[in-house]
Amino acid sequence: MRPPSRRSSESSATPSPSAAGRAAQAPRKETGARRRPATASMPERASYAAPAPAPASPGRPAHPARPALGGPPPHAVYRTLLAAFGPQRWWPAATVWEIVAGAILAQGTAWRQVEAALALMKERGLMEPERILEADDDALHAALRPAGYFRRKAERLRLAAAEVERFGSLAGWLDAARRLADDALRRRFLELPGVGPETADDLLLYAAGRAAFVADTYARRIGARLGWFPPDVRYEDARAAMMAAWRASTTEWAELHALLVELGKRHCRARRPDCAVCPLRAGCAHATGRAPAFPAVRRPRGA
Repeated sequence: MRPPSRRSSESSATPSPSAAGRAAQAPRKETGARRRPATASMPERASYAAPAPAPASPGRPAHPARPALGGPPPHAVYRTLLAAFGPQRWWPAATVWEIVAGAILAQGTAWRQVEAALALMKERGLMEPERILEADDDALHAALRPAGYFRRKAERLRLAAAEVERFGSLAGWLDAARRLADDALRRRFLELPGVGPETADDLLLYAAGRAAFVADTYARRIGARLGWFPPDVRYEDARAAMMAAWRASTTEWAELHALLVELGKRHCRARRPDCAVCPLRAGCAHATGRAPAFPAVRRPRGA
C-alpha cells in the first residue's frame, strides 16, 4: 500500500485462519453471477550529514538518541531525504475507502497499474464499499484487471467492504476503529484475508492515521545498506527496531515511508545502486565500503 511505481512485498499474503473467507488463489472461469463474501521542482540534492536534533514539538518529546539501531539516526536520514526529494504527501487518495482499495490493489503491482484500476472503479461507480458488494463478478473483474490478479483482489475488496458494512457505513467503521489501540487495530487489519503485515501497516498509517513504520522491501534493503538492520532481517523485527529507535509523528512516518520508496527507485536499487549521487552516500556503509556493525535483533522466545 501503492503510490508511484512501488512494488509490494505481499503478493502472496496468507489470509488469517480466523477471517471469514479466503481470497481466490488461482484463476477460475468467470461468470456474471453476483457474489458476496460469506461474512463479513525538486530541492537541490543534499548529502548526508547528521543534524542536531530538532526541538520538541508541543506535546511530543524530542527525537531520542537511542542505540536500538545501527547506522545513521533515522531522523537525520529523514531530514536529508526530505531536503533532497521534497515532501511526497502520500497517500494519494480522495477518501479513506480509496486508500483501503489502493492498498489492496497495490499488492504485487506497480502503482501506475493501480491508478488505472482505481480510475476505472471511479468511472464505473465502484468506489464505495456497498457498490463493491452489489457488483457482479464480471463488472468488478473488468475494473480491476489493470492491477493484475484481479480475481483474487476482487475477493479481498469484497471482504474488506463487508467488514466496513458490518458497522453500517464507512463512518461507523472509522468511529469503531478510533476506539481501538494501535496494536488492536493492526490485528483487526491482519484478520482480513489477504492482508499481511505490510498492507496492515499501510492501512494503519494512511487510512487510520496511526504511527507505523512500513518495513517493505525498499525499507529493509536501504536499512541493511545503511547499517540499520542485517540483510536478512524479518519484517516484524525491522518494524520494531525502527519504531523503538525513533519516536516520530504520524506525518513523519508517512513521509519517511514515501521517501524511502523514492530513494529505492532513484538510487538504492537492488542491482547496480547509484551510490555516487545518492543523498545518503556519506553516511551509508554500503556506499563508503564500511562494514556495518548490525545491532542484535531480539526476538520473542519461540519466534
